[in-house]
Amino acid sequence: MSKQELKKYAKKQKRIFIGSITLVPYRTSDAKVLLGMLDREVCEQIGWDQPKNLRALQFFLKNKVSLFWVLYADKRAVGCIFLNLKISETTAWKKRAANLGYFIDRTHRNKGYASLAVSAIVDFAFNKLGIVRMIAGCLVHNTYSKRVIEKNGFRLIGIERKYTMVKSLGTYVNHYLFDKVIIHS
Repeated sequence: MSKQELKKYAKKQKRIFIGSITLVPYRTSDAKVLLGMLDREVCEQIGWDQPKNLRALQFFLKNKVSLFWVLYADKRAVGCIFLNLKISETTAWKKRAANLGYFIDRTHRNKGYASLAVSAIVDFAFNKLGIVRMIAGCLVHNTYSKRVIEKNGFRLIGIERKYTMVKSLGTYVNHYLFDKVIIHS
């Protein structure tokens, strides 16, 4: 399947249920609540510019993110998880990878939601989309995110030195880079 075909397939999936959360494909009606979660600290952690308004967020999600799910717990949006697909094929080689990202609203952290969501999306990407390599990362001071990634079987493959300027810290910070690989029969 091409990247566009994979995106269409994934968007047809209604919901993904795992443990106490439900992952729902992004709808434009979710933008308002997500905008409220995307404060400066969250945007610095995931490497996004803080959206100035709903329209800017909707444009970004439509054009810059391949697949995007909103996490619901007790019928409330508590965060999101997303994949950027890296799919290409030539006569010489085939690439089926994805970059993984997520965030949890600060009022709902430390409840296991991120670990559950990552587990569900990793399973979905490997087993339904045919992804063979998934990449995830976090800033070195984000110990909770590092734990979520490691708990889901990713291995540390390196540290990107002076990865990004975190304006609130006034300095460049390092970034852990992880991957997880599966071989399909």
